[in-house]
Amino acid sequence: MSSTEEKKSSTKSRAQLTPRERQRIAEKNRKRRIRRKRFVIFSFSFIIIAVAAGIVWAFITVFKITDYKVEGCKTYSAELVFKDSGLKKGNNLFFSRLNSAEEQLEKKLPYIGNAEITRLIPGTLKIKITETYKVCALKYGGSYLLLNRDGKILSRETGKAADGLPLLACTKPVNPNPGNIIEFTAVKNGKSGQEILEIYKNLIAAIETSKISPVTTVDISDPEDVSIVYQNRITLIIGAPVKLDSRMAFAADVLASENKISKTQKGEIDLTDINKAYFKPLTEN
Repeated sequence: MSSTEEKKSSTKSRAQLTPRERQRIAEKNRKRRIRRKRFVIFSFSFIIIAVAAGIVWAFITVFKITDYKVEGCKTYSAELVFKDSGLKKGNNLFFSRLNSAEEQLEKKLPYIGNAEITRLIPGTLKIKITETYKVCALKYGGSYLLLNRDGKILSRETGKAADGLPLLACTKPVNPNPGNIIEFTAVKNGKSGQEILEIYKNLIAAIETSKISPVTTVDISDPEDVSIVYQNRITLIIGAPVKLDSRMAFAADVLASENKISKTQKGEIDLTDINKAYFKPLTEN
């Protein structure tokens, strides 16, 4: 068909078109719609890619660590906390692994009980520290391991650092390095090291709850025959470490009564009956 004829056919009404002409026009319109659809998809995809590229560029080049602030830490300097976190200025704020940094701080700086790191846009890290504290001392070689209430080894110190702390009697520890949770040697045909650790944690928690103080010895060397010593003069015989909170409460009441009578009397408090507590004096007043 010539251009003149095509022009003429375009001015015809649809009713005047031949089947062949209608088919050709329909095919032409279909291709036009396909081209329009492809253009829309391409344009939309280009915009999405451009936006994504802009976000990535912003993340990489704009949101860099430029500053930090440390809260709640008295034992270590802010500079040391940031250094030992493994995080660095200039690194991307969002690509930095904060969970790993928190775990590293709690390991490398033992007196950090919990570290929580959050991002402050555009480039600051906030490091919130909750410190832990020593509650017990374990003689190890010529020095002492200082432990917190969860059995975390805080430091290895000379005798003076252990002054005022209860001395822990227990099975030999394994891998006793600061920052580690203490690992107790398992008792032959008895409790595992993990079970002994749970006994330690539960006993320390019960002592703190009962407010029995000062405790001079905590003995878990036989995990089925546990005892503690109060003021280096009264032994609390616990036996099997069950229902510790109620038994320590009994002991606290007995100690309060005995202290009203004498603050020097030596003796034993039998707590092996989980429902009662008996005081047995060992010396005369």
